[in-house]
Amino acid sequence: SFLGLPIAGAGAIASRRTIAASPKSAGESFDGAGTILFTGSSVCVILGLVFGSENGYTDGWVLVLLAMSAILMVNFAWIESRVDSPLLDLTMFKTRGFGVAVFNGFLFAGAMASLNQDYLLGVVFDKVGPLTTTAAWFVSAPIAGLAIDRSGLRPVAVKGLALLALGFLATQTLTTDTGRWLVVLVAAMIGIGA
Repeated sequence: SFLGLPIAGAGAIASRRTIAASPKSAGESFDGAGTILFTGSSVCVILGLVFGSENGYTDGWVLVLLAMSAILMVNFAWIESRVDSPLLDLTMFKTRGFGVAVFNGFLFAGAMASLNQDYLLGVVFDKVGPLTTTAAWFVSAPIAGLAIDRSGLRPVAVKGLALLALGFLATQTLTTDTGRWLVVLVAAMIGIGA
């Protein structure tokens, strides 16, 4: 489906205008080493998760890819703590909420990549699931922000992670014969939990 192309195009145009309008900081340089290490780590972990879901996570190449991702990420963190203009300012992780959000995002991405690929590529989930998950996330994110303001991060994060885990567990019961409403419910649980 080409539904995402106009959205991606609009996002690219908006970000181009925003980035072009931003003032350049004096004395900052491009972090080439950090970019290469982060990109390499990301590619290795994505390939490792995709191949792991197909061949099993004990497959030799999968283990090599995941190990390479970890090694590259450790080197990325080491480089970022020593360069003058880092690609990622590691001091942001001292803020507890930011660190938790990044960790939850990593868990979410890993869980999505490791789901049953045969089912994800099936007719039902392919058409309904991703759109429902995105819509549920989009609608519930501001509500979660208000809830965090009222009750703090921990209760909302725990409930969100529980709902996310329940949603991912529920995907294991879905088949291509599952009714659309059940797929919508499971996909919405994942989006709201995220």
